[in-house]
Amino acid sequence: MALFVVFLILSFIQPNIYYDPKSLQIKKLWKKEIVVPLGNIRSIKASFATWWTSYFTFEYFNDGELESVTINNNADSKSIAAFISFVKKINPELEVNI
Repeated sequence: MALFVVFLILSFIQPNIYYDPKSLQIKKLWKKEIVVPLGNIRSIKASFATWWTSYFTFEYFNDGELESVTINNNADSKSIAAFISFVKKINPELEVNI
C-alpha cells in the first residue's frame, strides 16, 4: 500500500517535458520552466522500471552547471527512442544507457 502511495505521489509531481527541434522544455509544478538546448543534453539513462512505466534521468547543462531531471515514460518506449534519435542527430556525444 505504501509503495502505491509513493508512486501515486511521484506521478503528480513529475515534470512536464516537451521538445521541439531546438530545445527541451521542462516544467516543474512549482518552478519556472527550464528551456534546455538539445545540444546541452549530456546523457539519458534508464533509472528504474515497473510493469506500467519506465523512469529516465536526463542530465543537461544549464547556465554551465550540470543538472538532471527524472521523468516517467508511461507511454510506449517508442517515444523515448524517437527522442534519443532526434537528440543524437544534434548532439552525437550524447551518452545513452538504457
